[in-house]
Amino acid sequence: MTHLEIALWSACLGIYFSYACLTLFYAAYNRSYKGLQVVGFVLICGLFLMFGSGLAAQLNPGMSQATELRLVMGLGALSSAYSAMGLRNFLRAEQRDAIVDRGMLAVMLICLSLLLVQFWPNLNQALELVALVSIAASVMAFWFALRAWLLGDRFAMPMTLACAAMIFAVIGLFGTALHAIEGNLLLQGFAAWCAALYVVLICHTMKRRYATHRRMSRALAASREKDLLTQLLTGAAFIRRVDDSIARARRNRKELAVICVEIYNTTLLRKEFGHNGLEQVIYGMATRIRQLSGGATVVGRYSDTSFMVVLDSVKQPSYLRTVGLRLAVGVRRPYMLNAFSSDPREFRPDIGVGVSRVASGREARGRQLNTSHAGEFDSFSMAQDVLHEAAELALASTKFNSRAAIMDGYSRKSIALEAAELG
Repeated sequence: MTHLEIALWSACLGIYFSYACLTLFYAAYNRSYKGLQVVGFVLICGLFLMFGSGLAAQLNPGMSQATELRLVMGLGALSSAYSAMGLRNFLRAEQRDAIVDRGMLAVMLICLSLLLVQFWPNLNQALELVALVSIAASVMAFWFALRAWLLGDRFAMPMTLACAAMIFAVIGLFGTALHAIEGNLLLQGFAAWCAALYVVLICHTMKRRYATHRRMSRALAASREKDLLTQLLTGAAFIRRVDDSIARARRNRKELAVICVEIYNTTLLRKEFGHNGLEQVIYGMATRIRQLSGGATVVGRYSDTSFMVVLDSVKQPSYLRTVGLRLAVGVRRPYMLNAFSSDPREFRPDIGVGVSRVASGREARGRQLNTSHAGEFDSFSMAQDVLHEAAELALASTKFNSRAAIMDGYSRKSIALEAAELG
């Protein structure tokens, strides 16, 4: 190697060393296991750069050529497999797209199998085989990242550019190791520039995605009035909203109703599909409830498995039957989980709907809510009493075919919504 070549590849290696220190600092500061994975990725790619460019041979002249070639092959295969695994996880291919998921998994396994090529008797032929497969793996990673961008992942475009740079960097490093471009400073300079651009784009893109996630988490933590997943009001904020609705209904002498929609087979859902499956169903339920109840109604999350719909002004009692049965039918429809993954599944929820009414003349009775089959409620807010009654009626609705229940005005027992005399 000439002095210019040593300076060129040393500058490129310095960029890798700088990013290794930077990612290590981020991982230690944020106590992130994924950050340590990024550190390992940068170090492995940096070692492959050092041995593939010939810098290691210059630093250790006593190293045999066979040892150098085996290290180039091993580090090249490991860096290609590590890159494929990291890109698969970054693109969330297992959840988003089956083609990208299976393709990146196949690329990773093929690159790992290249570790066995080191035992081939002819090391030059083995290095040529590793070079061809690694270049092909880089091209495949480029097309898979481009597909992920076309499917809507905005962070996949910089990854696509990084994969394009990786193709030329891998060609340059294996060309240098095979002495194909030895002495050609222009081609080596272009390969070193692509290798540096690759690690810069990778680390910058991963930092952007992590910063976006942190920004969202901090924004949601600062405003605890909304649920993290569904963005619906929850907790004390939702109870205050219901109290305001009750007070407004009293002033306007209007009837108010609260409808509880609850799912009861979440244990089975979590067991079969995991926490991610539960989140998909909860998010889908929130979307359906908002659509079926209308945009003007207040929808909140009462507990981990229940939602509340507040109907501020009920002009006709029959409207309660319409909305309650519409929710019972619409929310109970099956949910498709992991629709774009390699194993899409269908889940049918066990739903209960309870309708609690607050009559326009209820202010005469104050906070003494009518008694249900569960007994009297003792709370500091009328809203809590109404929400509790709706949840109890949702539980009682599981014995009805329609899965919708309401309190009978005469017997004070829960009855099916479709059989109630609402007038």
